[in-house]
Amino acid sequence: MALETDSHRRRSTGGGLTDSFARRYGESIAAKLGQPVIVENRPGASGMLAADFVAKSAPDGHTLAFVIHTAVWGGRVLYKKMPYDPDRDLAPVSLFPGGPAVMAVNAKLPISKPSELLEYAKSKRAAMGTYSPGSWPHMIANTWSRSLGIDFLPVHYKGETPMWMDVATGQVTAGVGSYQALLPHLHSGAVRPVAILGSYRCPGLPDIPTFTEYGMAEPILALNGWLPLCAPAGTPRHIQEKIASALTEAFNSPKIQEFHKTVGIPTGPTGFEET
Repeated sequence: MALETDSHRRRSTGGGLTDSFARRYGESIAAKLGQPVIVENRPGASGMLAADFVAKSAPDGHTLAFVIHTAVWGGRVLYKKMPYDPDRDLAPVSLFPGGPAVMAVNAKLPISKPSELLEYAKSKRAAMGTYSPGSWPHMIANTWSRSLGIDFLPVHYKGETPMWMDVATGQVTAGVGSYQALLPHLHSGAVRPVAILGSYRCPGLPDIPTFTEYGMAEPILALNGWLPLCAPAGTPRHIQEKIASALTEAFNSPKIQEFHKTVGIPTGPTGFEET
């Protein structure tokens, strides 16, 4: 079985969230299903390269796409034409929680909360690192630019790892992404978290308020994200159910529970009927 992900990995900092989920759960479902699970990263085009490869693969349950939302939902409005039809060519197996996303800035900047970031951007050219076009940070930068008249430049990367590297070195002002991918730079003190996206605080950063708690009402700031796991259309239902069941069982194992604590995401993947 192969899991095609859109993550970009570097040895120095580890992978993004899709890569980490795929590898941890891949180990567990390999033991459950009795066959090896290979994770292959195909970064680029907001996850559409990975999704397109899977959409054109044999519908036998041996090749799955684990991508960010853009490859399944956001790309419909972001691009005039996608190389596949998400509704026709992909079959949803499970949804993984994206967890509370973190907005962080370079630690050398005099910024510790969202209002200070916006004030900074009014007088200086600010750049928002994004892990792909159509991602949360991209939409936030555009929302603030339109509603507040601030020139917040989105800078796109192939995944979270290079994005956070440039926030940590001061190449871009801020970024938004997973707690797990940000963690090495938090430990080094190179970045400073300023707010949490979503409806609840990040368990790994319990003292950092959400944007909603800061009184910021833009709907994009309160959304909870999901990472879809898909099979090629035509994959038999019983195979999809078997994979989804193996994922749910894996989530309840002590090893995966400990992993979820590490990445600050308390909930697990949906069952097949919920997806």
